[in-house]
Amino acid sequence: MVAVAVIIAQTTTAFALEYTSDLDNGYVMTNYVKLNVSEDITQKSNLVPDMIEALLPEDLKGLGRAFRDGEEKYNINALFVLAIVRLESGNGTSYLARTNNNLGGIKSGEDGYRAFASKEECVAYMFDLLDRLYIGKGRNTIDKIGHVYCATGGWIPQVKSIMHELVEECNG
Repeated sequence: MVAVAVIIAQTTTAFALEYTSDLDNGYVMTNYVKLNVSEDITQKSNLVPDMIEALLPEDLKGLGRAFRDGEEKYNINALFVLAIVRLESGNGTSYLARTNNNLGGIKSGEDGYRAFASKEECVAYMFDLLDRLYIGKGRNTIDKIGHVYCATGGWIPQVKSIMHELVEECNG
């Protein structure tokens, strides 16, 4: 399957994305996604794994399916989780990402950081964590999540900025 995405409308906080997929059976499927990235991260991107894969930096390649699966299972926007991963793991190059497959700076108790068997396991855990500790408690915006996820200054605008970069990459 070949997928192509084009932003058909965009503001600083929202975009409408049109993407077409050439299916293996010869059909072409066109989908539209309207997403306000600053208001509600439970709005799914509906990006197919290949499209997410195209957004991944080298050290995160192979995780497109994990992000798509998480979005489908938890109704949390994959671009939002990818933005967190890119920020927290330095695009997959951080020490924790390389040694513990920890892409989100996820702590294990008070003294250390959690280790995962694979990066896919970490992505799945992050979706579950966001669902249980944030979305399930009424925190469905970057601002509401950020004030708890990482209370130190700078996290919220950085995640928003990365999400906007991802949207621009979709258009590129």
